[in-house]
Amino acid sequence: IGALGYERAILVGHDWGAAVAYVSAVLNPEKVAQIFALSVPPIPLFLRHGLRSARQLWRSRYMLFFQIPGVAERQLVAQGAAAVETLWRRWSNRSFDPGHLAAARRAFLIPGVAEAALSYYRSLHKLHLPSVRRSMTLARTQLSVPAHFVVGTHDHCVLPSVFQGCAHPVHLIPGAGHFL
Repeated sequence: IGALGYERAILVGHDWGAAVAYVSAVLNPEKVAQIFALSVPPIPLFLRHGLRSARQLWRSRYMLFFQIPGVAERQLVAQGAAAVETLWRRWSNRSFDPGHLAAARRAFLIPGVAEAALSYYRSLHKLHLPSVRRSMTLARTQLSVPAHFVVGTHDHCVLPSVFQGCAHPVHLIPGAGHFL
């Protein structure tokens, strides 16, 4: 924020970017005026509701598959990144820009991109690493800045019910999927 010449900013993050916005707001609340988190609830809510919901666990099954080194990478890039399209279509409730999907598929075909994308998921269980423990602690810290959560009513990746009990306003977008 400072490097861009600003004292404060509004942060907007989707999915993993929402987690980045949470941690940024916890680390520097004086620099964050508010956050808008898209499609992903605060980590404590996801842990409380998501891990207790058979429907959410089923929707999160891809995370387990992503833990298999080599196999997940090959699957993501096989047949022109067809698996990326499968996930995108599943999560989107069929509401998406085909150009964005094509760009995502092309991006995954660039050497190293699939490995980099999977590294987020593979770091989740590495609680023996101090940096991962610190990140999880920060992500679980209660937000002290104003926040808004935006979720599609037809998100097939994260159930809207996982946002139940959120301490901040949750805005539902009728008919929208994960990629709002």
